[in-house]
Amino acid sequence: MRFRFVFLLALLVMTLTSTAMAQQEEQPDVPVFATQIVAEYHHDTNALTMGLLWHDGSLYESTGIAGASSLRRTSITGENEATRLVDAQYFATGLTLVGDTLIQLTLRDGLAFTYDIATLENTGSFSYEGDAIGLCYDGEALYMSDGTETIYRRDPETFEVLDTFTVNLNGENLAGIAELECVGDHLFANVLQRRFILRINKTSGSVDGLINAALLLPGIGSGENNFLNGIAYNPDSDTFYLTGTLSPT
Repeated sequence: MRFRFVFLLALLVMTLTSTAMAQQEEQPDVPVFATQIVAEYHHDTNALTMGLLWHDGSLYESTGIAGASSLRRTSITGENEATRLVDAQYFATGLTLVGDTLIQLTLRDGLAFTYDIATLENTGSFSYEGDAIGLCYDGEALYMSDGTETIYRRDPETFEVLDTFTVNLNGENLAGIAELECVGDHLFANVLQRRFILRINKTSGSVDGLINAALLLPGIGSGENNFLNGIAYNPDSDTFYLTGTLSPT
């Protein structure tokens, strides 16, 4: 299987260095998918990307860092269409769309803000316990990560936890799950400070595919705040839009 990528960043690491992989001497018993770079576009190098999604011809991005967090709508070429600043006390993280409502997580504040997708006006919030990093919606449930190996299924209307499951690679728990994108029966996930993308079976939690992204964006992983993070899927063209924190593409 070959995946098509647009808006790419540099990362294509064939050798995985996750917690699970460190315990294994052999290559993972899962397929490593080939990639095809379709195009590259400018990305704001001041944006600490924590969430990314594609909708109706535009990219929506959640950027982090307390005091500089924002919700943005940009064109595919990187031109700003609208920006909503987040209160300075919050570190914004994951982002998803439910109907006409955007939901944006915060890292450690236990608040998920909701916005009207047309105006980016804040319309309310949900409360939750614990850390929150990645978020996606599959049409029925929300999937949220907290930087560990645990994924939370949540009700899109109440944000209550429906159940949880653990991400595992070859039977070993795999921590560090960050940005999420729901595509069909799978979750595609970034891993904190790593140069690969996981394809996770959203029923079992098993990693059943790896995307080697190491050559897609030079320099990713070279700094504490510079790493692969941000996956958006365009079902119309069957392409993925990728970027990284503080990445130029």
